[in-house]
Amino acid sequence: MSTFIPCEYAAGTGSVSGDSEYTSDSLTPSPTGTFSSSYSNDQDQELPPLSLEDSYYTYNKSDSRGPGDTRSTHDTHINDDSDSDLDLEAHDASQKKKLRIAIITENFLPKVDGVTRTLCRLLDYLGTEGHEAIILGPGAKEGNFPTFHHHRTPGLPLSSLNLYGDGLSLNFFPPSFLPTLLTFKPDVIHFVDPIWLGAQGVPVTEALCGGIPRVGSYHTNLASYAGLFGWGWLGGWVWGLQRLLHSRLLLTFVPSPSTSSMLVSHGFAQDRLRLWPRGVDTSFFTPSKRDRALRRKWLFGKDGHDVRGDSDGIILLYVGRLSWEKNLRLLVETFKSLCATSSMPKHCNLVFVGDGPAKKAMEDLCVSYGLMGGKGMRDRVVFEGHRKGEELAKMYASADLFCFPSWTETFGQVVIEAQGSGLPVIGLQAEGVRDLVEHDKTGLLLPLSSLSSSLPLPSSSSSPPTEPSPHTLFAPTSLTFSLAVTLYSTLILSLIHNPTKRKQMGEAALEAASRHRWSEAMGKIVKGYREAIMIKRRMEARKVRRLAERQKRREEAETKGGFGLGRLFRRRGGEGLKSRRPFDELQCGDEGERGSRIEGQIIAEDRLGRVKRKNDELLAEVSSLYSNGGLAARSVILLLGFYSLMSLILASGRLL
Repeated sequence: MSTFIPCEYAAGTGSVSGDSEYTSDSLTPSPTGTFSSSYSNDQDQELPPLSLEDSYYTYNKSDSRGPGDTRSTHDTHINDDSDSDLDLEAHDASQKKKLRIAIITENFLPKVDGVTRTLCRLLDYLGTEGHEAIILGPGAKEGNFPTFHHHRTPGLPLSSLNLYGDGLSLNFFPPSFLPTLLTFKPDVIHFVDPIWLGAQGVPVTEALCGGIPRVGSYHTNLASYAGLFGWGWLGGWVWGLQRLLHSRLLLTFVPSPSTSSMLVSHGFAQDRLRLWPRGVDTSFFTPSKRDRALRRKWLFGKDGHDVRGDSDGIILLYVGRLSWEKNLRLLVETFKSLCATSSMPKHCNLVFVGDGPAKKAMEDLCVSYGLMGGKGMRDRVVFEGHRKGEELAKMYASADLFCFPSWTETFGQVVIEAQGSGLPVIGLQAEGVRDLVEHDKTGLLLPLSSLSSSLPLPSSSSSPPTEPSPHTLFAPTSLTFSLAVTLYSTLILSLIHNPTKRKQMGEAALEAASRHRWSEAMGKIVKGYREAIMIKRRMEARKVRRLAERQKRREEAETKGGFGLGRLFRRRGGEGLKSRRPFDELQCGDEGERGSRIEGQIIAEDRLGRVKRKNDELLAEVSSLYSNGGLAARSVILLLGFYSLMSLILASGRLL
């Protein structure tokens, strides 16, 4: 198997998602709680969570009853003493086994953004460690991925909307992928940021591949972007759809603790969330790549000929996608305000590295403010465009401060890369960034509460006031925007005029970045895959034991004259449901112990009943979304339902 060189070190072509890292273990992988009935595929018992930080076969035995839950711990926890030897053997074997992972992603190469960069890192790690993978997603021609097979999805391009640039499309789950998936026999199916393609793939794989553990990873705060682009009515619907999709998966991997808290606040099950941190290559992003010639070019013009050294100027740097959802209007307005103050150094420039749909509008705005494009005047704002590799690393190292005003991040890869380059970060106290930047130690963060507290209280309201959204606080027309500009300017000036503190923060940032390693980050998700496999195996083993006990009770009742399923089996000469194809055979993946022939027949009937119950639950949830949504939301639901139905019909035909 060839080694794949991931598409890292590229900046400015990302999609709406940010990239941030967190490798601390402070996020408890298995908080108190139990899996819901949709998780355990059972209506009468629940499965206690596994502890990711301990082992992958030992239950967390703490009392997981919630407030008002009168069930005894005997009802909540399962006696697994009889399986201890089996679990030990299975755990030891699972840790050595090379995994087969099927990845279904909404976004893929050649588009480069935070999601695809992380996914490329994961694929590179899987290939290096000897694991196998197949990818279903949009992008380049099918089958051309250097390491693993890439099955391309058909889709409708959205480039005409001019929101995310080229490469974004509405993708459809191709029925032709089902034979490939069944032939591959994956150990785990991983849905990357499921929303549109996931809404088709989750029910299809649930129906046809229910025996395979399925996990998901959350990367993009799509609901926030809906409000930013004037589609606020879609926000609640997006949250509902994401919550529904992730509820059908065993585990959801999140990049940071703050993102985990955000998901829990929107109704995600906390006991299914697992931390999947990110990393940075500090041998590549390093302060040693500081380029004096590049600094002189930024500070003194294209020729860069100036007798002064690079210490006589300050470079403020932004790296990432140039799109308004990154809150870049705040950065431009702040820099304009700084240039108008007498305390601002004469040689202080703002450099944007990246590309995106807002680049032209930002350039026009800077020209209108006199920050660039003036005749006989030096440009104080520089747009470098998309950069990658060594060129990007030099730009990081050649700056003095990293300004990142985005509040829509779930992790923020550029933040950790800037820290690895020895730069203090000036950002917002928001999800993703606040997990990476320690205020007043590795950078400065603007608290959102300082803005919301300045808003006037409602004159009369029976309900308590709700916290305003960041979109409300940072909209250029909002009452708090001018205050945000003032406060952000103060943070930047405080470090511009204090080189000693700037140096100390840069050193602390470099030390913090050195603790974030890609190998450890990717090792965590592989452990998460193994945890999902063990959870599924325990669930299947428990179902076999429970069904065997149920059959035993039926036989005992039947011997006493009662009418039960056992009498039906005996009337058929012990053949039972032999003529019916066992439902287990329709499942792909390891189902654990099968039990006896009679137990297998009971499993078939029991599972068919549970599939009907789960379908009823899913229908009720979708109906709720349908009734609460507008015309566009209803149209989307109908389209997804029709396409999923056709996919199931065509896939079933391919399997027969």
